[in-house]
Order: sequence, then structure tokens, then C-alpha cells
Amino acid sequence: MIDQLIALGGWIVSVITTIVTFMVARHKRHDNDIVIMQERIVDLLAKNDRFIDEIVELRKENATLKANLAQMQEELNMLRRRVQQHKNVKK
Repeated sequence: MIDQLIALGGWIVSVITTIVTFMVARHKRHDNDIVIMQERIVDLLAKNDRFIDEIVELRKENATLKANLAQMQEELNMLRRRVQQHKNVKK
């Protein structure tokens, strides 16, 4: 009878140990997943910052190009007026 109780106790202890080990491993895996996700978020934020910096630079360049285009269009219009005036003078 005592041998049976000892065997049952050993079996219960091994089942409890297995359950506790499973729960600890599961919790550790969950923590590792969280750490991995946090690292990915940090990487994505860094990439996002670089993209934003690039977008800002491209917008500045675009504004400069638009200003240059407007100036060139104005100069072209002025030259067209001069050519037209020159044609009118020759007539």
C-alpha cells in the first residue's frame, strides 16, 4: 500500500513538473516573441525615419525645380514677346 502511494506520489510529481516546465517554456517563448516584435518595430521605425528624411529632401528639390521652371517659363515668355515685337518692327 505504501509502495503504491509512493509510486502515485512520484507520478503526480512528474505530471506537475511536466506541467510547470511546459508553462515556463510557453511563457519564455511568449516573452521571446514580444522581444522579437519590439526589435522589428524599432527597425521599422528607423526605416520610416529614413523614408521621411528622403521625402523631405525630395520635396525641397521639387520646390526648387518648380521655382526654376516658373523662372524659365517667365524668361521664355519674355523672349517670345521680344521676338513678336521684333517681327512687328520688321513689318
